[in-house]
Amino acid sequence: MSECNFADLPWRAPGFHQRVQALAAGFGRQFGLPPVHQLGVLVPDVDAAATELERQGMERFFVAGGTPRFWREEGILHAMAGKLAMAYRDGVEIELLEPGRNTNWYRNSLAEGGCYAIQHLGYLVDDVDAVARRLQAAGYPLKVRGLLANLGMRCNFAYVDTRPVHGFITELIDLRVFGLRLPPAMIYRPLAKLQKLLGARHFNF
Repeated sequence: MSECNFADLPWRAPGFHQRVQALAAGFGRQFGLPPVHQLGVLVPDVDAAATELERQGMERFFVAGGTPRFWREEGILHAMAGKLAMAYRDGVEIELLEPGRNTNWYRNSLAEGGCYAIQHLGYLVDDVDAVARRLQAAGYPLKVRGLLANLGMRCNFAYVDTRPVHGFITELIDLRVFGLRLPPAMIYRPLAKLQKLLGARHFNF
């Protein structure tokens, strides 16, 4: 991945947090959404991208891959398989995602020949389905509804196509551990440290 150095991904620029919040400030206020929690970035190879960003000074990523417990895309259930990575910069979660298998959702957003593409803005919400219905009522279609679940952790999520508003998809996220809602950084940062301790580049979910 040496040809892809992420030089124009503005994670090192001053005011990164404020710049991310500004991407959808009007939209967020209109629908009563919390501050943007996550910047979703599509890459051809999560392991290589995480390693390269860490080389450039990003904190260590937590990397995981596998098949979600549930993945409904455009109303059809899929046995989707993929890989993701999580790290934090200036209060924003940066999620790296591969195109995956048995899905077109991420692949269609990755620019042809590009190193990466910013696909979505993610928001932590109490009820994924309720907020998704509110956005659907305003004319924004629900594209994907999914669930990740493993070892007491459950992450309900939905992707809603809000690109006509601000150029990005909206992801709604409800992450809980044994039923408790914890700041995701309290989960993923220790897991990243555990991976480093074990010498593992990624875990399976």
